[in-house]
Amino acid sequence: MKIKTNVKAGGLPLNHNQTAARGPKVETNIDADGDKLNQNRTASRYLKSLVIALASLFTMWAGSEAVLAQSGSAQGVETVALFNPAAFETPESIQIDRLGNIYISMALTGEIRKIAPNGTQSSLAFLPIRPDVQPCGNSLGFSIMGGIALDHQGNVYASVNSCNLPDLGVWKVTRQGQASLLAKLPANAAPNGIAYYGGWLYVADTVLGLVWRIHSDGTSLPEVWTADPLLTPVPLPLTPGPNGLQVFRDEVYVAVSDRAHIVAF
Repeated sequence: MKIKTNVKAGGLPLNHNQTAARGPKVETNIDADGDKLNQNRTASRYLKSLVIALASLFTMWAGSEAVLAQSGSAQGVETVALFNPAAFETPESIQIDRLGNIYISMALTGEIRKIAPNGTQSSLAFLPIRPDVQPCGNSLGFSIMGGIALDHQGNVYASVNSCNLPDLGVWKVTRQGQASLLAKLPANAAPNGIAYYGGWLYVADTVLGLVWRIHSDGTSLPEVWTADPLLTPVPLPLTPGPNGLQVFRDEVYVAVSDRAHIVAF
């Protein structure tokens, strides 16, 4: 059984005769048992997932030459693009424009890679995640680029967790590859999943446990769109809080990895 509650952007109850003033309608799905979790089962599940993830990562790096040599398809599954993990080419997020161009964020290098419909790869931009700045100033303790989003004009928006704090935030890259910092976020923020909707960007914050809202024209400051308790991170090592984010039918969906659930606003 699920309890559905309509709340405003900041988690405030809505009058039944009102609608939210801005952004998609807010709807939170809460299990009938509330926030009671079986800690032992949860910890065991995440430990198992962590072991599998580490094993997969080791296999990927150990077998990088075999991966690079692999091509073709099997049972309808086709390799679209190959990258080089030895060069830290680790694809994170993906978007596809109306012309069929694919855009990939490379988590460990800050590169936005463009793949044309014919398979030709090129670098659209390198964003300043700055792993050379040590000690790393952000709340994660390491540099990484998160999700990317596209608007209708083909501009790319990216979540950048730079070790250089002045560069931490959401960046915009034009179709011509011109990059600029659209919105600077606080030093303790960790932007991750991002989606474009109606001129606004909705950005999941893995560490602070909230969703930022940023106008795509860059003329206003970032605002906390929601900090609902269902997004609050729980202390599980190496497990992110609010992670992937997408907008569908006027609702914002957020995958919260450490809580093992998806919430809809």
